[in-house]
Amino acid sequence: MRVSVDKDVCACTGTCALIAPEVFAIENHSELVVLDPEPVDDTLRDLVVEAAEQCPTGAIEITE
Repeated sequence: MRVSVDKDVCACTGTCALIAPEVFAIENHSELVVLDPEPVDDTLRDLVVEAAEQCPTGAIEITE
């Protein structure tokens, strides 16, 4: 699974970073980043899906 963030939509609430800190981080207090652009390990799948579902702006996209 790959994860991307639409930075034009992201509000940097940090919800995803709280749910899945192994995958998401807020840098410079205003920019969400995916920590590893390579495919996300399947052991983190449930956390990434939850983070995407909880994103208030729908900025997180998951592709298989």
